[in-house]
Amino acid sequence: MKVHIVNGDITGNKLKPLDGEVIVWREMYDLGPVSADMDEKKVKNRAEFFERKLGVPAEIFLQNSVGRKAGWVNSQRRRRLLSGLSMTDTTKPC
Repeated sequence: MKVHIVNGDITGNKLKPLDGEVIVWREMYDLGPVSADMDEKKVKNRAEFFERKLGVPAEIFLQNSVGRKAGWVNSQRRRRLLSGLSMTDTTKPC
């Protein structure tokens, strides 16, 4: 099974006709405070940063980013997908 992980709903919608599952990952790790050990306080600080700098309401950020990831990270579906996943170079057509 192919899995396409993309950043953004527009890209995700464009890839729906492709074979496999499309997962939209709503996060911008190149902007704002982020660390490998993102505890609840750090996540809230990050949400507040996006609200201040980009006008993204913290509540919306938390619902669309962190909440989805928490479910994904802990899901059996994720483990099944990653067990057979091979990474491809996204700079080249697959």
